[in-house]
Amino acid sequence: MLRNRLDRLVTLRENAEDKALETLAQREAQVRQAAEVAERAWAKARADHRFAGDASQWTVVELARERAAHHAKLAQQELDRRKAVADQARQAHHAAHQQTEVVRRVADTRREQQRVEEARREQKAQDELSALMFGLKMRRSA
Repeated sequence: MLRNRLDRLVTLRENAEDKALETLAQREAQVRQAAEVAERAWAKARADHRFAGDASQWTVVELARERAAHHAKLAQQELDRRKAVADQARQAHHAAHQQTEVVRRVADTRREQQRVEEARREQKAQDELSALMFGLKMRRSA
C-alpha cells in the first residue's frame, strides 16, 4: 500500500473519533443512570402512604410526599442536564467522524494519484526500453 503524509493525520483523526465515541458512551451511560434515579424518585413521590388514622399522621406523610416530589423534580432536572451533555457528546462524535472521513477521502485520493503517477512512470520506462530494443534490432538487421 502506498503511504503519504496524510496517513498520520488520518490516524490522529481516528484516535480523536475513538475518544469522542468513548465519551459519548460514558455520557449515555450517565443518562441511563439518571433516568433510573428519576424513575425511582417519581415512583416514591407517587406512592400514597396514607393509612386510616388520625390527621396528624397524614400531615407528616403529606410532607414526606412533598419532599419526595421535590427530590423527583431535582432528579428530573439532573436527567435533563445529562441528556443535554450527551447530545453535545453526540454532536462532537459526529463532527469527529466527519473530519475523519474527509481526511480519509483526501488521503485515498492522494494515494490514487500516487498510484496513477507510478503507473505512468512505469509505462514511460517500458516505452523507452521498447524503443531502445527496437532501435537495437533495427541496427542489427541493417
